[in-house]
Amino acid sequence: MKKKIGMIVGVLVGLFVVWFGYLFVTSYIENTKLLQEMNNVYELLDVEELDMDKINEHLNKTVTKGDYGKIEQAAKSYVRDFVTLTSTFTEWSQDESLVQVLTVENYQLDGPQFTKTNEYLKEKRDSLEEIEKEYKDLMTDTRKDSYIKNLELDSVYVDIYNQDLMGDFEELRTDKELQDIFSDLTNILNVYDEAIGFLKGNASEWTIENDTLIFTNDHLLNEYNTIIDKIDNEK
Repeated sequence: MKKKIGMIVGVLVGLFVVWFGYLFVTSYIENTKLLQEMNNVYELLDVEELDMDKINEHLNKTVTKGDYGKIEQAAKSYVRDFVTLTSTFTEWSQDESLVQVLTVENYQLDGPQFTKTNEYLKEKRDSLEEIEKEYKDLMTDTRKDSYIKNLELDSVYVDIYNQDLMGDFEELRTDKELQDIFSDLTNILNVYDEAIGFLKGNASEWTIENDTLIFTNDHLLNEYNTIIDKIDNEK
């Protein structure tokens, strides 16, 4: 009888070892797949010009299963929001209309009251503030944690999410140069407002002759140039 019990125990122990080994190997494989997949995603982000087709190809699929799949989807949702924000900001900064604000052509078309120009600059300022607000929110722990908040994950998966998957974004949170970009752009918009305001306030003191801005006296010209020079200081 004892021999039979011993055999049964041995079988159970063997099954346990096999099962534990299966779980270990499966977990290792899933973890490796997850890290490789997210590394592929981050490599696509670490370029000057994003290839949205390739990025979306990765973001729209899940290569792992179970809880690994949950944190993969959570990380990719975060990345998707980050990429969307980056694209929005890129569109904002590449707006050719912004470059045209302080040109003779615009002065002729919209001066001396600059009603459309002032409306446009307000829209640009408001949209920049929204982008900055979203960026700052995206960089908080609260926002990062919200993507896994209701997934009921064991601590080991939470650690993988925070340390292995989201660790690359930690540098962005403390990147002062990146944060200063918003301040610099806001200051540039301030200069645009100041220049347009100066022209509007001195509407009778300037004209356009031969595609050149001409002031009635050198003092006003110097004031205008001083304002414009502030833009170079912000670049």
